[in-house]
Amino acid sequence: MDNPQRRILIVDDQIENLQAIYQILEKSAISEEISLASSANQAYKVIEHELPDLIITDWEMPDINGIEFITTLKANPATKDIPIIMCTGIMTSAKNLETSLAAGAADYIRKPVDEVELIARVKANLHLSEQYRKIKLLNESKDTLFSIISHDLRGSIGSIEGFTDLIKMDYENYSQVQILEFIDIIGKQSRSIYAILENLLLWATNQKENVSINLQQAPLYKAIEENLELLEDSASKKQIRIINSIPRDLHATFDLNMISTVFRNLIANAIKFTYENGIITIKAETAPDAIICSIEDNGVGISTNRIEKIFQKNSFETTSGTQDESGSGLGLKLCQDFIEKHQGKIWVESEVGKGSCFKFKIPLVKN
Repeated sequence: MDNPQRRILIVDDQIENLQAIYQILEKSAISEEISLASSANQAYKVIEHELPDLIITDWEMPDINGIEFITTLKANPATKDIPIIMCTGIMTSAKNLETSLAAGAADYIRKPVDEVELIARVKANLHLSEQYRKIKLLNESKDTLFSIISHDLRGSIGSIEGFTDLIKMDYENYSQVQILEFIDIIGKQSRSIYAILENLLLWATNQKENVSINLQQAPLYKAIEENLELLEDSASKKQIRIINSIPRDLHATFDLNMISTVFRNLIANAIKFTYENGIITIKAETAPDAIICSIEDNGVGISTNRIEKIFQKNSFETTSGTQDESGSGLGLKLCQDFIEKHQGKIWVESEVGKGSCFKFKIPLVKN
């Protein structure tokens, strides 16, 4: 299977029932890790060790019956989203079915178990489990992202408000040079807010599955030129030299808006983490079926443990720049999403204290 192996827990006090369900699943095309428990108490121990993706439980069991077992699991935040199939040969009336579903069961199978029905219901509920997992990860990612963004926006807006109040309340006591310095800080914070909101809008739009990619053949230089003008002010303030070594006649097949956004974020990131008088170099080299672009700086670099987290789907890694510039980590996520839409790859090579080189691969122009 393409997906990681998922775990199924079967709970029944009758060994022959456990074996029957186990054998059906084992010989089917469903290649999962299957655990067995002869009671609810034993099942709790299995669940405590490792959460299953699906539970199939009997109703009539000693000590704790199936309804009580399901009710307990649904009351626990750690297990409440696990789909549970009630499986019984005794409590088969419509009223009992309603009781089972009301307790939190996602499905119901009557004994003796029909092989085709069991496999169909297991597949359907494993799919349901996978959707739960994706939604949970997405919500966790969004919570983390919005927490970071709200922190960054609050800091930048607070700074703008503070310096604006200083100018308004004590204008006559500040020199023109000091006021210009305040205005410069306000401008810097305003640009930071704009960049965050622009990335947030692009990211939110990109989360929609119907967002299409508009591939065209164009000079790669075209995706860089405007960004260098936009970022010129940020680079000059730190006296950073940007060297664009990409030939004007080098063509590729790409979505101009997406790749332009990738370059803008990677170059802005390089400026953020490069010290004054640093150098940023933009290059491209051809591979058999692709062009590999690189944005290299001689800045602070990235530790090995942070490199491992940078492109994890639900991780938003962010640190302050060399002049305390803020960031949400959203820009790199956008880069990753846009490169993946091109069927490409993005990665980073870095060493603390020596700088970083972000690279991505996009298709060559097709003849």
